[in-house]
Amino acid sequence: SNSTENGIGITPENKNINSFDILDEYLLENIFILSENPRISGVSKGNVYSRIELAQSIFYSKYPRIAKKEELVFELMKKGIDINQGGKNSIYKRVFKYRMNDALRIMLRMFKKEEIIPNSRGPIPLIPDIKQPDLFNVSKNYMIKPMIKETSIMNIINEYELYRDENIETLLIILELEKIKLDLVVDCSIPEKNLFLIFNKKVSLYRFMNMTINFDELVCKAIEKDQPEFTRYILEFKEYSKAELNGFLKKAIPDYKFASNNKAYNNTLSFIFKLS
Repeated sequence: SNSTENGIGITPENKNINSFDILDEYLLENIFILSENPRISGVSKGNVYSRIELAQSIFYSKYPRIAKKEELVFELMKKGIDINQGGKNSIYKRVFKYRMNDALRIMLRMFKKEEIIPNSRGPIPLIPDIKQPDLFNVSKNYMIKPMIKETSIMNIINEYELYRDENIETLLIILELEKIKLDLVVDCSIPEKNLFLIFNKKVSLYRFMNMTINFDELVCKAIEKDQPEFTRYILEFKEYSKAELNGFLKKAIPDYKFASNNKAYNNTLSFIFKLS
């Protein structure tokens, strides 16, 4: 028979329909999670994609609501899916793009053990006075490093435009990176006997990240793009002189005639007058 109890059968008209097209987003999401398969090969009629980036791009383009679901990201991270895998549709990029701040807090504490080869020109720490490994196992030495690959906090801020008003909460989370410390025994489940330095149980996860932030550059961008809340935040945080603030205004909007409707620009002017 060409019919089934649920009304979905195989007929000459629908025999080529992709089964996934019939399912709602809730079912698709559960299949995606339970499959534990980041390649999601079943979504494609071709059944196999040679590149994970392509597979995820097609999946999330077709089901954008799923791409924005923070609960899905939680489940995928629990299952150990590589946060950097999937190109522009990776967990890492979607967390920032859709402002999944709870997922971001978890993601920033995720770590990996990276082998250190003595006398190698490989991934040696950037900070000269921190050269010792965190742990050893038999004849191998390891360091605890974050899962995210970015090595500059300023690059993160610029790439995801964290100077925009709607991204202030995300920015505040990123500004706390330097404070994230992990207990090698409690958080990383490393036996004390394997610690390289028995008295050094806690490590700063982002010790090798460049934490330099160019606030001058950010306040100029915020004024130029009319982000009054972020501009106010920076002006209250930093003690700029009148000359510096006037310089930012001139750099952000060289011709003041185009600044009449710019709240960030006008708020900065008011701030300058208060300094008088």
